[in-house]
Amino acid sequence: MAEPGAAAAVYPACLAKLGALLGYIRRRTLLVPVAATLLAAAFFGIPAALGRGGNEPPIRAALLLTQVPLSQLAPLLKTTPEGLQTTLWQRGYMVVSQTATLASVAESAGKPAVRVLFDILPAN
Repeated sequence: MAEPGAAAAVYPACLAKLGALLGYIRRRTLLVPVAATLLAAAFFGIPAALGRGGNEPPIRAALLLTQVPLSQLAPLLKTTPEGLQTTLWQRGYMVVSQTATLASVAESAGKPAVRVLFDILPAN
């Protein structure tokens, strides 16, 4: 924990630097760095504010895996199609055939497809 006098020592140091900062503002030296910072913030902030964020490659890959038939998904999860079907049944999901996708399995269960994918991912 800081000592009681530490805050009192820091405060005058901040005030001393405030004069230099005001000098940069008066000479407009900070104009370019501040504009660049605001532009970068807008580049990331505006799409997120409009709800267009969350389109990162891992999320896209997970969504793509939910569209693949179980027979093709099983080798990626280091199991057989029958083993994947059994795993889904054990977790309470109804699987009609190995040509079904996780998206269709999730739809029949009333859950998001990515949630079903995460439910069946191996622990290691």
